[in-house]
Amino acid sequence: HKEYLDKYGKVEFPTGDFTYIITKNMIESGYRNMLLDKDTIPFDGKVRLIQGMRDKSLDWSVAPMIASKITSSDVKVVLLKESNHRLSGDEDIIEIRKALTELCAI
Repeated sequence: HKEYLDKYGKVEFPTGDFTYIITKNMIESGYRNMLLDKDTIPFDGKVRLIQGMRDKSLDWSVAPMIASKITSSDVKVVLLKESNHRLSGDEDIIEIRKALTELCAI
């Protein structure tokens, strides 16, 4: 995959009804902007992390770990036990709308 990425600038990973596209630029940007290896993430605004516990792309334990590093006192983690990475179910949308309402409140 690395050789293909170097040659064509992107690699595609189909997973059922969705295809992940990884670009060389995205990886380089990720290295420049890594935060999770730091003790804290300096951000003092509102943060809402919504994570499906059946997500096969990202382990649900990452969301609480991120929350613990953010310096803001207004951080909430919502773990949805029956949800996957796409967060596209009715209950998922309800949680997303609730988070958006909280984030937009003055």
